[in-house]
Amino acid sequence: MSRLGRIISGGATTLPGADGGPTPLQLKNLEQQNERMKQALVKLRDLTNQDKQEITALTKQITSLESEINQLQTEKERLTNDLKESIEQTIELKEQVDASLGADTMVSQLTQRNLELEEMLEKVKEERNDLEILCEMNDELQENSRETELELREEIERANTQINQLVRHLDATRETIADYEQTLGKFRDLVADLQTQNSDLQRSLADGKRLQEQQQQLHSTVATEFASSAVPFMATKLGATSQAQTLAKVIEAELRRLEAEQSANHVTRLSAFLPDSFLRRGGDNEALLALLLIDRLTGKCDLLANHVSS
Repeated sequence: MSRLGRIISGGATTLPGADGGPTPLQLKNLEQQNERMKQALVKLRDLTNQDKQEITALTKQITSLESEINQLQTEKERLTNDLKESIEQTIELKEQVDASLGADTMVSQLTQRNLELEEMLEKVKEERNDLEILCEMNDELQENSRETELELREEIERANTQINQLVRHLDATRETIADYEQTLGKFRDLVADLQTQNSDLQRSLADGKRLQEQQQQLHSTVATEFASSAVPFMATKLGATSQAQTLAKVIEAELRRLEAEQSANHVTRLSAFLPDSFLRRGGDNEALLALLLIDRLTGKCDLLANHVSS
């Protein structure tokens, strides 16, 4: 019998009343029976839920057991394969052991090979040491090359600075040369003007000398022709002529002195615009003074020659 049947059968039965209707006792029993039925239904629901939970847990356990069975089956297959491989390796090792029983020659060969490998290892170590030394030398050379490169860069920068300074000095020198050339051009123009004035003065002196010679010849002729008859008159005339000549010479001397002063002032004012190198010892000023000295000496020699000849 199920739990529900047992619960339902546990309810009490009542007898009908005398008049065929339910009695209060029967109603009370029915209410109690209904209450028990409700409690039985609640218990049935709880039991059903518990059964469902148990079924779910059992299902999970079954699934887990199936997974474990599959894993164990896989592990069994793997172990079986490992066992086969181990058996095969055992057979191979047994064959190798059987083969190594008579392998004295192989042992000696391996020993010789080992010695050769040790020698090769020593050589490799020596080569490694040599390479380490070479690496250190290479590092030192690289460091020295970097230092040399830095020094060369500094020298290049200094050389570039010197070149820039020389270029600026060259530009300044060119400007100075241009100024000198301009000054020399002005000086050449001035020398040309002075030479022109000197030529004019020399021509004036030559003209004065010719006039003086003509006057002297004229006076000599007049004195010869009229010496006997017009001595008083000639004396008066000659006195007036000598006074006029003296006045002309004085005026001419004053004019020449004025021209000389103006020329000296002109040269002095021009010298203020000339560079210092022009007035320096051994410069162009001394050459100009030498030329002027030669001109003065020439003029003085001419004057001396004229006075001596007269």
